[in-house]
Amino acid sequence: MRYTPLIFLIGFYLSAITPTTAFDEPIDIDPVETVPVAAIDISDSNGNTIESTVPIGQMIIVSSKKAIHAHKQGSLNWRIRPAMQSFTSPDGETLILNTGLKPQTVEILQIVSLGDKNAYQEISIKIGSAPQPPPDPDVPIDPVDPVVPTPTIGKLSIAIIEEVSDRPLLPPQQQNIFLAPEIREYKNRVCAKDSTGNPEFRVLDKDVDVSNEADWLKKAFAEQRSTLPWIVFSNGMQGYSGPLPKTTEETLTLLKKYGGP
Repeated sequence: MRYTPLIFLIGFYLSAITPTTAFDEPIDIDPVETVPVAAIDISDSNGNTIESTVPIGQMIIVSSKKAIHAHKQGSLNWRIRPAMQSFTSPDGETLILNTGLKPQTVEILQIVSLGDKNAYQEISIKIGSAPQPPPDPDVPIDPVDPVVPTPTIGKLSIAIIEEVSDRPLLPPQQQNIFLAPEIREYKNRVCAKDSTGNPEFRVLDKDVDVSNEADWLKKAFAEQRSTLPWIVFSNGMQGYSGPLPKTTEETLTLLKKYGGP
């Protein structure tokens, strides 16, 4: 079986490492004239660099290849808080933490020692994220009304698409829409005019060829339809696409929202 270098490295350390001390008690930090910065590399058990947060269940591998104090090679020690299962390699250069199964923040204190002088560097790593409490079932949640844009009024282009052979099967009130004088008067007054001066109002069978028709009609005819008859109209800014209303009155009410009274 082939092992990745990272797994081999972890196996090597686990065979030669010693438990790390937690620093639950305060540590007296001696002032030093030269504050060292020993570079620290932090990765997870997959070898990915950890910036500040690691998922729950991942190991944290902390390493520092050089421990320089006052420009001289020193020794490395680590302290962690809160207490958790951890191991340190014999040379002190690598610290391995088992993060456990709960969200928390771990603080790692690096101690660089040379003789009786110490220098310190502390880092914090967030393990997972705490779950949010569920909503209080006793506190009612006010419903939020959807924001419906106010229709803009303008000259309409209207298309009604039907199955001509099925028109006699429609309810009588819906059949009346196609010949209602109120609809005819309204479309003559509010519809946009084509190049010949006629209102842009068409009633078409669903199988008609519109390839040579005006662009507005091609777009209306291309709208998805779930039933017939279907009405599509636009004033150039807003519009509507949906089933034809059941009565002449309902149809006029819908059209007037976008075409005005």
